[in-house]
Amino acid sequence: MRKFLSILLFISLPLITLPYYTAYAGLENGDVVLSKRADKKRAVASLAKLMTAIVVLDAVDKKEITLNDLVRINESVNVGESSVPLNGGDRISVYDLLASTLIYSANNSATALAIYVSGDVRSFVKRMNEKAKEFGMKDTMYYTPTGLPTSNTHKRLDTSTAKDQYILAKKALEDKRIITITNQKYVNIKGRYYKSRNQILGKNGNFGLKTGFHLSAGFNMIGTYKINNMDLIVVTMGDLSLKARFDSQLKISGNYKKMMKKIHDKESIFSTIPVKESKEKNINTQLEKDFYYHKSNIKEEVEMKDLKGAIKKGDKVGVLKIYNENKKLITTINILAMTGATNLSPWDKIKGLF
Repeated sequence: MRKFLSILLFISLPLITLPYYTAYAGLENGDVVLSKRADKKRAVASLAKLMTAIVVLDAVDKKEITLNDLVRINESVNVGESSVPLNGGDRISVYDLLASTLIYSANNSATALAIYVSGDVRSFVKRMNEKAKEFGMKDTMYYTPTGLPTSNTHKRLDTSTAKDQYILAKKALEDKRIITITNQKYVNIKGRYYKSRNQILGKNGNFGLKTGFHLSAGFNMIGTYKINNMDLIVVTMGDLSLKARFDSQLKISGNYKKMMKKIHDKESIFSTIPVKESKEKNINTQLEKDFYYHKSNIKEEVEMKDLKGAIKKGDKVGVLKIYNENKKLITTINILAMTGATNLSPWDKIKGLF
């Protein structure tokens, strides 16, 4: 009888039926690596919490609140699904609520933050949509700070596109606090550790950012990767399983790594430049780091100091700026002295007069 009941229960579960899978990947500077139905609107699920975090940190920067503030918890914040144990009367810091929102995707933490920052959820969501408009996320609309489905919230689904979520991720990468939090494997709430929903943290250079899931959305993820000194953002929406979500992320980031070619080797001589009033007259230079890129049609601009006298090996002597074909800055690399130079002695200076 038990076996029969369990089979009936399994059959009664709603199946994920998604019309399309979407993906968008690009570098932090805006270079597009992959685009697949990236303008199609989809339910974002818990990816909404990334915007929640940005609005909370904006309130911190405006000195409306601090990360150390203790938030008094109301039972109404327990809205269901992924949660940490928050009881009425608990006092939890803004930082801990933020960390559990981003790392464990705690819906009650996100709701508590929304109420604390704006007084009520509706006012907070208004700020989320104002931020989306400010960022240029034209196809995004938020109704909740959590991304929960209508069955939980009795509101419309939070929707966006893979391209808009890429824009959001670029903004998130400008805030080191978000990077630091989402790069953690656990969050400690009330003495108990909760594991990150990001199961590929550290793989292919992944250092964050946010996952999301409900039946109407499928398995979504914004992943950020450090690959050969470049920051890659990968947005995937609508995968049909947990495994498929992480496989999609690793496949796209792995393929990008294969596409990259070494353009500059930091161990090689970059240039030979003159040094005034030194015995050596010239020094060799090298770049501070290797440079890899997936395209060869780049443009470079060198800004070199006017060197004079003694130069130590390793001194910064200039800057290399590298642009893509659209004249957008890809990266800036310091140019270092590969060999040193010494001052002319008084006698050397006299000899130079004749």
